Amino acid sequence: MNNLIARDFLNCPMLQYVDKDFGTGVLKISPGHDHNDYLLARKLGLPILNVMNKDGTLNEVAGLYCGLDRFEARKKLWLDLEEQVIEPLVSKQWFVTMEPLAEKALQAVERGELTICLKDLRRMDHPMHPENREQELPQHPCPLTMQEDIYNHWLSNIKDWCISRQLWWGHRIPVWYIVGKDSEEEYIVARNANEALEKAQVKYGKDVEIYQEPDVLDTWFSRHACESDNQG
Repeated sequence: MNNLIARDFLNCPMLQYVDKDFGTGVLKISPGHDHNDYLLARKLGLPILNVMNKDGTLNEVAGLYCGLDRFEARKKLWLDLEEQVIEPLVSKQWFVTMEPLAEKALQAVERGELTICLKDLRRMDHPMHPENREQELPQHPCPLTMQEDIYNHWLSNIKDWCISRQLWWGHRIPVWYIVGKDSEEEYIVARNANEALEKAQVKYGKDVEIYQEPDVLDTWFSRHACESDNQG
């Protein structure tokens, strides 16, 4: 495997993971960017490489592009590779622990409190078809189906959800840090800045200064939060 930036070659026993007859027959792995790639990299013993400094310049791992600003490096890479390249930065992110939530959803189906009932909405005779919206939905429960098996399999293998995004728009993550403290250890979760400041003053005194996490929430997480707010 060739690292195009650092010009390194790695020996990877990946034949069982690559179908040479599918597409190009080439498999790209970005261990520090994609969850599945990360799991595969751990299994194969591949390193997680970070090519970017916090100031946006490339570090020594970038080889020929070391010291260049990411925008300058992008132009040079465009000329060198004749294609667009995105440079991921390995950094700490905010996650939601999903197992407790998934367990409740699984138990609801197991106890019969929730029934998986998927219907074909394209059928003209379906009550939820646009021309039949005034009809009532059938009240009888559906038997165990393949859809329920898929539901159970998905929630039984759920992974923690990364909800932080580095964007210029969106709902800011409701976390505030303490000025002068280690942000990885000293932080406050609150509904708003006033509540965060009150909590900080109780713990650190009235002269404490705080600042909010710059990352924003994942779009789908924000969508759910909006629905929760609307419903009280």
